[in-house]
Amino acid sequence: MVKRILRRLNKIIRYDAVRWNIGFADCTPQQLIDTGKMGEVKWVKHNLKESWFADPFILNVTDSHYDVLVEEMDVKKNRGKISRLIIDRRTMEIASQTTILELTTHLSFPHIVSKGDSLFFYPENGESESLDLYRFSPVNNTVIKEKNLISGEKIVDAQMLEIDGRHYILGTIKPNQSKDIVTVFESDSFDGKYKKSGTFTVAPTSARGAGEIFKCNGKFIRPSQDSAKGYGNGVVLSEITCVNGQFSNREIRRIYPEKDSPFRDGLHTVNFFQDSLLVIDGYNFNKRFLALAINKLRKLLQ
Repeated sequence: MVKRILRRLNKIIRYDAVRWNIGFADCTPQQLIDTGKMGEVKWVKHNLKESWFADPFILNVTDSHYDVLVEEMDVKKNRGKISRLIIDRRTMEIASQTTILELTTHLSFPHIVSKGDSLFFYPENGESESLDLYRFSPVNNTVIKEKNLISGEKIVDAQMLEIDGRHYILGTIKPNQSKDIVTVFESDSFDGKYKKSGTFTVAPTSARGAGEIFKCNGKFIRPSQDSAKGYGNGVVLSEITCVNGQFSNREIRRIYPEKDSPFRDGLHTVNFFQDSLLVIDGYNFNKRFLALAINKLRKLLQ
């Protein structure tokens, strides 16, 4: 009974009482690591009432537009889909909004992989116990399912990287996705079948992925979510190392929204484009009194 009540409260908090959005800032990986500050964030402007955006990954940037893949949450359906947004850099308004992948299960975190002239992405789809790779054509917005990467696991916010010719996916597994264990999957190729090869431990409530693993000064930096005070509280940056397939983790910085930000109540994704542009997401309480009251009740039930 308590678990059913908590699941219902979580749905109300996530889909109805909060509003997520995405924003862009001129920021380098080194700046973010050294200062924990993103600089001025320019947020997307829209008047949509039945959907919101989170988990942004940048496809391309031109002089006039930002081009991103995002989770678009359909508030009425309580379900996410993957959409492509083209945003006017001058006005920060949405110039184009296209759904490119929608299933009967919740989709989010459309991690982009570029290989030569080909673009792929693999969205979170933990409800289906499957992680699938899709080929994407930005010319006509076609999406084709290419390969199944992982099956039989409720993997969340998976992060792919290559080290010394080996291909890895790091993720957390439901129902413990926000705790302290990161699971490692390994393959001979980026689009091969990944098999579980180990785990590594991180600080409590900081395991869940928060964007693409990036490099800074030759080191791999893994963004993860700080879930200590609830879902989407902030982002943890950690240096990860891999020796003979064994991963270790060293935390180096935690990042939280600025108090004067219009989306000051949390963030859970950071992604870079060409080491000079940062895209993030953030949220505020759409129904602040309801959200705070439910959070208090949830803590009492736990």
